Amino acid sequence: MAILLINPAKDDEFVNTYNPMPTSTLETIASYYDFYSHFRKDIEILNEDIICSSLILQKLPYKSIVGISCQNFNIRNAIKYAKKAKKKGNLVVFGGPYPSAIYSQILDSFSDIVDCVVIGDGEKAFLEIADGVSFDCIDNIAYLKGRKIQKNNICNLNLDNMPLWDFKHTKDYQQYYNNEVWTIVSGIRGCINAVRYKKRCAFCSIPFTDVRLQNPQDYWEQINLLQEKYKVNRFYEAGDIFCVGNYPELLAKQKPKKLKILLGTNEAIASFNSRIYKKYAKYLGISQVFLGVEHINQEILKINKNITYNEQQIISILETLSDLKICASIGFIFGLPGESLETAKENKSFINRILQYDCINRINLAIATPHYGTDLYRLLEQNNSAQKEYVEKTGQHLSQTIVPDYNLLRYLNVKYNCNIPYDELLNIRDSTKKEIEDIGLAVVDHMTLKD
Repeated sequence: MAILLINPAKDDEFVNTYNPMPTSTLETIASYYDFYSHFRKDIEILNEDIICSSLILQKLPYKSIVGISCQNFNIRNAIKYAKKAKKKGNLVVFGGPYPSAIYSQILDSFSDIVDCVVIGDGEKAFLEIADGVSFDCIDNIAYLKGRKIQKNNICNLNLDNMPLWDFKHTKDYQQYYNNEVWTIVSGIRGCINAVRYKKRCAFCSIPFTDVRLQNPQDYWEQINLLQEKYKVNRFYEAGDIFCVGNYPELLAKQKPKKLKILLGTNEAIASFNSRIYKKYAKYLGISQVFLGVEHINQEILKINKNITYNEQQIISILETLSDLKICASIGFIFGLPGESLETAKENKSFINRILQYDCINRINLAIATPHYGTDLYRLLEQNNSAQKEYVEKTGQHLSQTIVPDYNLLRYLNVKYNCNIPYDELLNIRDSTKKEIEDIGLAVVDHMTLKD
């Protein structure tokens, strides 16, 4: 019986604000298994963004292995599929950023339907699970051993050992490809700023502070394969920050001259390197940058990002991107700890001032969300009044809940960690959104919650 990998859709309380993207991360797991396994079981990937739930339930195997990719925005659906898969006698594996942060809570509450949780890199761990290796001998997993949660050694995968992958395992992959879709590649794993400052941003839930880079020649071989096989030319590098040391320069030196692509990247203000972009962006094909500004107030940046930057630094980057004709999607967050009416208005005013730059094609406006594993969440856990109010309204403790009430968490974060009424903060966010939309720019929040 085939192994099944599932990417659940967003849970009902989240608004779907993006086009479906190819399931690259699950394909790397499937291809790693194909390349290294001695057993060669068939693997199929089902993505609920393009495959209906009833078909996924219909295709659940009997007494096989079902791997489920989890994010904080699809954990309810992940649990739904885990329950159905376990009823058919399957070994059920959870993996992804969210389970990596809450593996103990998952195993405490759902050990009857989840056999183990993969923490961090999942390729080698899933290979060994599928090959029947004893859980005791598998790195990067947690599981229930007797009545005790056992977390094994956590180690990083050597990216140079990654085989090339394609979408042969993904059912109906053809539905992805249109002019709006980026194919995700991951030559960079981790965040260089987390390494540099030994700490993640307060709103980041990924529990790792390392950064690893794929061999540049392998990077381009992977992109070239996908382009030739599927006739696509838009690729999005998923690494938290693209400017990692001289990696962009090494990529430029190894890039095949005949390979013509469009590349999207992530950048942070503090690590953006204008020299690298001016010298290599055109040749690399960089056409879109997601730039995380978050906030303009210095104190809020210091509290939540461990670093500060000023308006002129941001303006300089926008001028560089405008000169290079690179589009920029700019991210802002309202309601970070320390927010007040004055700082929220300061953030709004700055957003309005930068709208003149023609490189900007989208603004991401978010309300700070305390996801499990973030410093924002820990601040609420440590606040007795916040804990009490959460229990009164949900009947759950913050330290135990796996499927939190995100609207309530946002409210409590503002109530106990900010100095502005929640309704006023929402009004400022909403009026900012309207002003941006009035000039024809797109505004999104990938963690948008339904009212």
